[in-house]
Amino acid sequence: GLTAAMAETGRHHLDALRAAHGPGPFTLDVHRDMVKLTLDVVTVALFGRELLGVADVSYEALGTALELVSTTSNGVVLPAWVPTPANRRFHATLEEVEGAVYRVIAAGRQRPPGDATLLSMLLHSTDAETGRPLTDRELRDEVFTLLVAGHETTALTLTWLFTLLDGRPEVLAAMRAEVDAVLGGREPTFEDYPRLPFLRQVVDEALRLRGPV
Repeated sequence: GLTAAMAETGRHHLDALRAAHGPGPFTLDVHRDMVKLTLDVVTVALFGRELLGVADVSYEALGTALELVSTTSNGVVLPAWVPTPANRRFHATLEEVEGAVYRVIAAGRQRPPGDATLLSMLLHSTDAETGRPLTDRELRDEVFTLLVAGHETTALTLTWLFTLLDGRPEVLAAMRAEVDAVLGGREPTFEDYPRLPFLRQVVDEALRLRGPV
């Protein structure tokens, strides 16, 4: 059910790139653009297109947040209140991302239940043991995880895919030929997925050579 939202978001992103750069070759920061694309996809798919502009968090902050939550300690852990450069960076990043998350939650509460988004499911779910709904803090943790971790691995995979395809025109040509033969210019659907075996092989090979984790 989310395939259409993903395809539509991809089309909007491609249209925006074409509008910004015009016809002919152009250069772009592919990782930044893939982070923007996958973040938009995860926002639309999980929270609904209406909330696409609500989060309004910078992609740099999301990248920093991901680095902070995945960084291993060097064995010396200082309290969070100690004003080290790392702690100041942590608090500034957390404030920006948390603000975006709470805006998403507040906007989601204004929407009717049952709109088929994951946010709606979270907002209207109850704890199995207590029967109580999730608190704003619990909702924050869920949405934070989805926003920060739900896009970065895909963005990295797409970034490496662009990098690995550079200098391999025969692979790119075979990919295009398969997509054109199967889709004929229309947007993909979920049912098309098994009909694109070469495309899947290319993605799998990118994952094998450059695993995003």
